[in-house]
Amino acid sequence: MVISTGKGDTGETTNSIGDKKDKCCTSITSIGVIDELNSQLGVILTLEVNKKTRDILDKIQHELFKLGADLSTPPFTKQNRISVEDIDFLKNLITALEEKLPKLTKFVLPGGAPSAAELHVARTICRRAETQLVQHSQEKEVNPRILTYINKLSDLLFLLALWENKQLNIKEKLVGLDEDLTPFLD
Repeated sequence: MVISTGKGDTGETTNSIGDKKDKCCTSITSIGVIDELNSQLGVILTLEVNKKTRDILDKIQHELFKLGADLSTPPFTKQNRISVEDIDFLKNLITALEEKLPKLTKFVLPGGAPSAAELHVARTICRRAETQLVQHSQEKEVNPRILTYINKLSDLLFLLALWENKQLNIKEKLVGLDEDLTPFLD
């Protein structure tokens, strides 16, 4: 495989069936944000991470490749790779983590352990991916499970950040909307 062919030098790329696309079209930008999210998960996996979190993120990285394949395959092929089972996997993890973590009454400021802080970055990339995918789905037919999957994934990434901090006995920084923040302005 040749990486640098020069074919993309004019702002176009080719999808999985050979159709030329502008690099700024919603399908290509959606795939790009999913790739960015997957890369961020790779960064997290270079850090000290709880074994369960590591296993979960490894599985999610593989599922994000499936999601990218769904996006790069024209809808007429009906090769929806993201499945109900993939979504159920996320839902079950969310439920399990919610049972193990304290109930939140305030907003969480991102931070804590490096792994938790990077999981918060992954969560924000995931939210941007969701926004991009919604825009793309308004223009083209996509596997509807992709939107559900990416929404649940951002919830899971948030909970995994809290879980990482809990495993390391790091207390979350919380803030309420009604708190007086004027001392910070001095």
